[in-house]
Amino acid sequence: MCTWILLICQGLVVGIYLSDVFGAFDHVILDQVLGRLRFLGLSESYINFFHSFLKPRRAVVVCDGAFSRSFQIKDMLFQGTVLGPPLWNTFFGPVQDVTSVDSFEPAVFGDDLNVFKGYPTGTLSEDIYADLHYIE
Repeated sequence: MCTWILLICQGLVVGIYLSDVFGAFDHVILDQVLGRLRFLGLSESYINFFHSFLKPRRAVVVCDGAFSRSFQIKDMLFQGTVLGPPLWNTFFGPVQDVTSVDSFEPAVFGDDLNVFKGYPTGTLSEDIYADLHYIE
């Protein structure tokens, strides 16, 4: 957001594409996550560790000494775990790479993908929309 403000202060118009991946952490394909880790060069011992970590299991949430009911973690990267967010970033990385075209700048936070670009003042809204529509 600070970058957007800076662009506006420089006299540019900012085109922004905002998206949120619905249920992102809750719906992943284990083979794709492991495949991405292999692609990044992790050794098979690490792949085996992550495979074990991502297998279906039972979990509870603890907050201030109160326990939730037990529930199953399956085909998900549970956000409350230490490894959930980094694994999501690894899994979601190729999407960010695709948006880094034509001077667009991606900004990823969790399951939100925001892509933006500065345009000269006077650029028609229709042209900005068409440019941003390309990302979809």
